[in-house]
Amino acid sequence: MSSTMLAPSQQHQRTCTAEDEERVAGQDDAVKESFRMMFLNRVGSEDSPLLDGVFRGFCETNIFQGTHFSIDMVLQVFEKLFFRFEHASIPYLATVYRYRGPESDTVVLKLPNNGFTYLVKPQGEELFWHKRPGWVSPDPHEAMAQFPTLHAALSKRYHKVVVLYNFTEHRIDMEFEPRVMTDPLFLVTYEPGSPYLDTKTMRKPY
Repeated sequence: MSSTMLAPSQQHQRTCTAEDEERVAGQDDAVKESFRMMFLNRVGSEDSPLLDGVFRGFCETNIFQGTHFSIDMVLQVFEKLFFRFEHASIPYLATVYRYRGPESDTVVLKLPNNGFTYLVKPQGEELFWHKRPGWVSPDPHEAMAQFPTLHAALSKRYHKVVVLYNFTEHRIDMEFEPRVMTDPLFLVTYEPGSPYLDTKTMRKPY
């Protein structure tokens, strides 16, 4: 009875393939850990998707002159509007406006990062974006895994995203491309902000 023997080169090729798979798996784990540190904040003994929670707070509690806006309504905004909303029972202001770009209109939603700590300076080619240097573009799939609410809210109308992260400016921009080109681009920006002082309850007769 004969047996088939692998040539030394074939044996080496199979060994290298196994090692490559192990190396790639290790790299994948490292990437996921990097994104976990980049986009999650420590709350007590657990990591919390803080920025996704800010977006969720906006979706659930935003109010403009007595009217609550759905995301579809936000995407129809043409003038600059300031929305009051709450995150962790703290009031904030969000800004929504539209501008005419070279490709299409862009609707911008500016949200406060609510104390998010930019602990990790990501590696990668530095880009110049919005008149500022120092931006990098992380992998969008891994980034969006840390934003489940944002993903669920936009996935029906938007199918591509570029994520831009600026460690120095403490800012994250996420630009979404629509499935239908008559829809606007949607830019969600997280940047430093302060709680909103609602002076309405402070006003007294005089």
